[in-house]
Amino acid sequence: MSSDTEYSSQSLKGAFLFVKQCLLSPRKTGSIYPSSPALGRAMVSFLENKQQSTIIELGPGTGSITKTLIKSGINFDDFYACEISSDFVEHLQKRFPEIHVREGNALKLTHVFEELIGKVDCIFSGLPLKSLPSKIVEEIIDQEYEILKPKGTVIQFTYDLRPKKSALKKRFRHVGSKIVLANFPPARVDAFIKE
Repeated sequence: MSSDTEYSSQSLKGAFLFVKQCLLSPRKTGSIYPSSPALGRAMVSFLENKQQSTIIELGPGTGSITKTLIKSGINFDDFYACEISSDFVEHLQKRFPEIHVREGNALKLTHVFEELIGKVDCIFSGLPLKSLPSKIVEEIIDQEYEILKPKGTVIQFTYDLRPKKSALKKRFRHVGSKIVLANFPPARVDAFIKE
């Protein structure tokens, strides 16, 4: 099987899997459509050192943002993904065998990546924070804060384009945002630094 055929096959499987997960658990999926490459590029634009950064992607789903991160030139050895859906985990492990994909809940991030506490440079998050209860969001943010290095970055996207106060501002300093209209639905990317 050629790499193009294999890629098309994985993309098609990913699309069906995404729709299935969205129908079964819309609040966990948090979207009606996979993220676009444009959204991935906007997220990557906030990452300063691609080659020497230890990265965790939270909620990679079928891997649309993951693919863009890989294309940006990050170091595979230091790229980890945390996904709650076992179906998505299996798909990601087949699609991206070069990265470290683990099944787990962001509420237990420091348990899932115990060996990385205080060593992570950047967290890319596709978690649907706006649709989760505030108590759960606070616990996720606490986990992110604990696992990041000082000056570590959280890059979070949301479909809420209004510049509202983010729950991340309670623990992190907001350093920038970008609106991505070339995504369905349009999204906003925000970057935060741990101080």
